[in-house]
Amino acid sequence: MGAWGTGFYSDDTTSDVRDTYLDLLRKRVPPEEAVAQMLEEWKPDRDEECGYLFWLTIALLQWEYGHLPQERREKALAILASGVDEARWAEARPRDREKRREVMAKLEAKFRSEPEKVKKLRPYTHKRLPWKVGDVLSLRLGRECEPWRGSTFCWPFDDLYTAVLIVDSWEEDAGDIYDIPVVAVYDWMGAEEAAIENLAGTPFLRGDDWFRGKEEHKRYFHSVDHPLRQDYLWNDLKKLGHLEQLPAFPREEWEYRKKTNRWGVMGEMLIMEWVLRGKPIPRRSTWNDRSAERERAWTRARTYFKRDPGLLEQMRAFIFEGMPAEELERKKQEEWEIFRKRYSDPIQKERLWSAIFEGEGPPYLRCREKDS
Repeated sequence: MGAWGTGFYSDDTTSDVRDTYLDLLRKRVPPEEAVAQMLEEWKPDRDEECGYLFWLTIALLQWEYGHLPQERREKALAILASGVDEARWAEARPRDREKRREVMAKLEAKFRSEPEKVKKLRPYTHKRLPWKVGDVLSLRLGRECEPWRGSTFCWPFDDLYTAVLIVDSWEEDAGDIYDIPVVAVYDWMGAEEAAIENLAGTPFLRGDDWFRGKEEHKRYFHSVDHPLRQDYLWNDLKKLGHLEQLPAFPREEWEYRKKTNRWGVMGEMLIMEWVLRGKPIPRRSTWNDRSAERERAWTRARTYFKRDPGLLEQMRAFIFEGMPAEELERKKQEEWEIFRKRYSDPIQKERLWSAIFEGEGPPYLRCREKDS
């Protein structure tokens, strides 16, 4: 039957009709024009089994939103009186048939009562980007804000920076229209945000090792999520400057995948390439100042988690009390098991092992035993 329960919307037909109708209303299509458009697709009067559900759904939605015509109310009552739904549920279990009768009785009671007052749905909007093609943005690396979910090899990179270039954008229709930025990541890493004049001539990253075994992903261009508030906070997205002319990229790059990645994936890709190539990790001037590092981490945590006291307390304990040695060791071992299977090159394995087990982390990540 296409139903997974006795509820009115526990059915493929009714749920699809509801979603389509409300979608059209949010696109500012008038109610009767929306019904006319849907009739072209659904052709309910030709569907002997489920066509009646189309009309009941439209009538119920129009009753709920205060624009139910009298003739459609009468049509819905006639459908309910015909027993067509009872016949459709004839082979169901007696208990389910009884529940379904109750659902349809409540529906009939609604149609015999006065409709709800007119309601307006929030219309869809176009979420536009604050940047344009040619803008260069800073991108903070690492996972400092949620280290208990992060990878151990990323921790030495917390609060380091790279930069990305906006090369294009496209529109994603998810109800609201979202402008999706397409970026190329500079093959650069620093302890502070980049200066745009210092990026001249810097190559871009293709992620050959990060996308190992996925040739179709080895590209310079990557679609990333439309930035939300947490992206600005987490990744320090900030415009550094603008290039009037884009660098030359291979022609095939413009056939990029229209599927978004998180902003953090761009940083993770650079980090992995950095580790596997054995490049030195930039260090902040406060790296060996335990107190300064902890205060810096705490300042960022309070900004990001100010609306979630529970997570903020977890972060406070993590920064100022450290991570128990056994927990840190467990995370390191899990990380190593993942990467030793993924990479067969002995040199790459050695570099990953060193980054995970021997790499020096920020002082606030040292375990309690060492602090004591």
